[in-house]
Amino acid sequence: MSVFLNGLRKTINACNAVAMKIAMVMLMFMLGIITLHVCMRYLVGNSITWSEEACRFMMVWVSFLLFPAAQQKGQNIAVDFLIKPFRYRRIGIIFAIIVELLAVLVLAICLKYGWEYMLRAKVTTSEALKLPMMWVYVVLPYSFGLTLLCCFERLCELFGCFLDPEKLKVCDALRSGEAMESHS
Repeated sequence: MSVFLNGLRKTINACNAVAMKIAMVMLMFMLGIITLHVCMRYLVGNSITWSEEACRFMMVWVSFLLFPAAQQKGQNIAVDFLIKPFRYRRIGIIFAIIVELLAVLVLAICLKYGWEYMLRAKVTTSEALKLPMMWVYVVLPYSFGLTLLCCFERLCELFGCFLDPEKLKVCDALRSGEAMESHS
């Protein structure tokens, strides 16, 4: 199981690293486009018609590209004050497994509908950029699929820690260490 989990973790980390670089480039482009738009509007008196649409699409992409990385690091929004006292006990691991299984269910549904939505969007184009909307929505199946893999990784981790809940402290320390490395 450990070899499988390490391989899965390396694959997810590689995908998240590429997604992070793409997101950073998109944020730089957004900053440039918005700056150009403001300058054109207030200095020249003529705004760029496609700038708002391009920035909106890039913001959607940035959000969905970074969602799996946040899930993997445990940085997505969570209400865990009721479960936190039980975290390193078997009952806490059972709660965490239930939460991950619910997340898998929701993500599987989102993946299914994201894929269908992307395929339906082949026939439409965006108003200003005339971009096939499929390319805007292709990030949905990618994001939900990779986030599903992150949940499977966490489930494997939790099942591995069930007999020895103290091992979860090591897993959490590893996660927070990876989170710190990714920010430096």
